[in-house]
Amino acid sequence: MNYSLNINISPADLSNILANGYNVIVYNITDNGTPVVWVAFSPMSSNRVVWDNNYSVYASTTTIVQGAQVMMMAYTQASPQQQYTFGAGSFSEAPMAGLGSTQYGLAYTGAMGPAMTMGLAKQANVNGMQASATPVNALNITGNGAPSVTGYQNKVYVALGRYNTGTIASLPAIGCYGNFDTTTQLTMNYQGGNFVVV
Repeated sequence: MNYSLNINISPADLSNILANGYNVIVYNITDNGTPVVWVAFSPMSSNRVVWDNNYSVYASTTTIVQGAQVMMMAYTQASPQQQYTFGAGSFSEAPMAGLGSTQYGLAYTGAMGPAMTMGLAKQANVNGMQASATPVNALNITGNGAPSVTGYQNKVYVALGRYNTGTIASLPAIGCYGNFDTTTQLTMNYQGGNFVVV
């Protein structure tokens, strides 16, 4: 299933956004881990972000601190209800009891140090340009931890910011939450300094 987010910005607002160096930033919501800017782009007056149900899992040596950009050293296409264990540069996969239909298990062998940054990643198409998979969250996984994370491909958060794709950043206080529970397409307008669902 594909989801489509349409974002419309008036000419006057667009001029102000570009003059101030802001990007439109999109977060894909998860239940665990630090938020990571999933998509960031310099907007046009009419914008479209499209994605599907698929997630990848990734591993990174990036330290989880505000403003850091997560550099994925390895990632692999993931299926729910599986545990993905990272060790020696690659992932192994095995069923994990107790995981729900949108949950993924993460584990680390400790082969490359005491901890590894891991999380979910996914692809997006932005204004007709297909992007590679980028992180949506970040967790510090130690050699004896095996957390699960739930991906909500139907929930997004949109705001303006001076962040790039893959940046570890808190959800801004001013933004708009988009819920696709009853639809696969949503339109937001930028007006009065905020994004609003129309």
